[in-house]
Amino acid sequence: MAKRSHFRIGGIPVRVELYFFVIIGILAYEFNIQDPKPAYILGFVGIAFVSVVVHELGHAVAFRIFGVDPHITLVGMGGLTTGSGRLTPRQHIIVSLAGPLSALVLFGLRRCGCGTRARSPPPTAG
Repeated sequence: MAKRSHFRIGGIPVRVELYFFVIIGILAYEFNIQDPKPAYILGFVGIAFVSVVVHELGHAVAFRIFGVDPHITLVGMGGLTTGSGRLTPRQHIIVSLAGPLSALVLFGLRRCGCGTRARSPPPTAG
């Protein structure tokens, strides 16, 4: 029996295994073992979740461009994007590079100021 997706992003089915959150939560705890605050752990898990989903969406969008139906599964310490269809070797390379490139695009949006809050001017002495 095939496992069903938990939700869809842009029509792409996404399934999240419990172990994804368990492993990421343990890593968050281990990184901050001196003072493990729940807010830090939840923030770490949230950032890791978004990062992995964006990475896997890069692969999934490339699959779609080549006419392949993608499926994303988040497991253990990362994700896996699979597709039902055939690709040429060149297309395989492009799909493989699309995941890391999606993170670079996301970083680029942040660096150019997209998605940042407006900053108020510094207080003046008076």
